Amino acid sequence: MEKILIAATPEKAVKNIEALVREAGYYNISEASSGAQARRLIAAEDWDIVIIDHPLSDDDSSSLIRMLVEHSDASPVLLVKPELIHEIEAELSGTATVFAEKPLSKKGLFQALDLAASIKGKIEKLKAQNATLEARLEDMKYINRAKIALIINKGMSENQAHRFIEKMAMDKRSPKREIAKAII
Repeated sequence: MEKILIAATPEKAVKNIEALVREAGYYNISEASSGAQARRLIAAEDWDIVIIDHPLSDDDSSSLIRMLVEHSDASPVLLVKPELIHEIEAELSGTATVFAEKPLSKKGLFQALDLAASIKGKIEKLKAQNATLEARLEDMKYINRAKIALIINKGMSENQAHRFIEKMAMDKRSPKREIAKAII
């Protein structure tokens, strides 16, 4: 379930946005009535989507989005007047910010939320792939160190050392990384 933060002023704007977000099927919603409060909540919790109603009374929306992108994996949605979109879009180039025009329409917000959720999903998928690759790389480091140790200390060839590690892993029903650590 997506966890959504809405940052908007005044309170009436927050309630209007929240009603539309609930209508879109999102229920895990928190509110920030100022940029400062939004910054504290972003730093304290993980969010899937952060909706920012531009302008905030006490903060620059662009710097808030930059902080959001640098310190979290949340997908930002910026609600902005049509005449300001191009200017703000240029400022936020490279941040994967989703823009929705004000006055806010149900269809426009629903599309923005769908796009933001899709971006968030892709980010999560890439993070998982990255973690898998990092784990494989770490495994390879240990295995290569173990091979070097076997080559130097036992006089094995690289192929013999590789087969030795694989055989021990199969015999002991342990991951090759654990066998390599034991050898090292």
